[in-house]
Amino acid sequence: MRIGVWSAIAAWAALLSAEPGCAKKRECYNDVDCPYGAYCNDDSRCQTDCVYTVDCHEIGAICVRERGFCTTGDVDGGPNPIQDGSLHHSDADVNGDGAQGDAARTDATVSRDAGPTSGIYTDPCSGPNDCLSGQCMDDLRSSRDFCSRTCTSDRDCILTHQCLQDATLLLCQSSDVGKHCSGQSDCHQACLENSVTHESQCSTVCASAADCPAGYACTRVNGQKYCVNISRACTQDTDCITGVCLAPYTSPPANACSAMCDTSADCPVDSFCETVAGSTVCTPATYGVGGLGDSCTNNCQSGLCLDGMCTVKCGVTRTVGQYCPPGYGCNVSSGQAGNVLVCTPAGQITFGQTCTSSVQCVSTACMLMSNQSSECTRFCNDGSDCPSGYQCTTLSTVASGVTLAVCYH
Repeated sequence: MRIGVWSAIAAWAALLSAEPGCAKKRECYNDVDCPYGAYCNDDSRCQTDCVYTVDCHEIGAICVRERGFCTTGDVDGGPNPIQDGSLHHSDADVNGDGAQGDAARTDATVSRDAGPTSGIYTDPCSGPNDCLSGQCMDDLRSSRDFCSRTCTSDRDCILTHQCLQDATLLLCQSSDVGKHCSGQSDCHQACLENSVTHESQCSTVCASAADCPAGYACTRVNGQKYCVNISRACTQDTDCITGVCLAPYTSPPANACSAMCDTSADCPVDSFCETVAGSTVCTPATYGVGGLGDSCTNNCQSGLCLDGMCTVKCGVTRTVGQYCPPGYGCNVSSGQAGNVLVCTPAGQITFGQTCTSSVQCVSTACMLMSNQSSECTRFCNDGSDCPSGYQCTTLSTVASGVTLAVCYH
């Protein structure tokens, strides 16, 4: 099967302005002209004073990482939040770069309300004037827009965001991977189409499955690797947007869509790149029928059934990636195998709003805060992942080999 792709990768460019009447070029007019991690100094040059709080030498100062300057603020080991009675705070700081098992970084529990009064990254906004960056973006997962920031790669953004071109800037934007599309103009980067069934979905360029949502593979389409959903049932090749169904080639039939792969890193969590009928393809954990959201009646491709629904493993760190697609959130499921991160159906309540259960939240994470009010929150990798007034605070809970951390106040 041929998969149709509309080319969508725009050239990335930066603009430099020259100050009228001066021989020396002016690098910036304000902070928004500078890349992530820098601010515009009095000489109209982009400057970085710090990357981490340890770079700040004044007593009590912290690093405002998205603008690279030090300011006075509180560093706190954090309180003792509980999420639905199962997630607890520990005294250790959160893993700073998202890698599993790495040492904790000491600036991860810095409060975000010590910085500028304008909205910083992920703060809610209604227009550009609400944001330090001057960039208010649509949140495709909720009804609330958010303040964005400039970036150089996806690692500068929270897990469900991507670093994408917007006019002349690279900005953190809400991922649209998996959204239905009728053409390239509907998507940030690419619209992939099954040329037989004409099913289509937005996609993005990837280096591995860690750049993709849970249940997605990173596979070559016309020579370029894109994220494609393979967590779905099939009986023949034409049922899958990749043109690869395992059922005709295995005994017993593996009723699962698949994708060509180079290594297992191209495949979803707990899937492997193996040779089937002479081709290297992603093979699921089991030869079940159900993909994410399907009934568990005929077993699940992932081998994971939660409340009668097939689910898939997901990640909350930038190293693992595999964030849950829209309509689902990544949270802890406890069973015989211990605590495992899986995609669960998401609710409608947005970040920071009152909740009584995790199933009510867009993020599927509801937590008791220090003011004894339960709010929807989300998992985080470091302090820059949380909006103003929140800390990225480590919990005592370990799931899928990761010590979890959440945005907390």
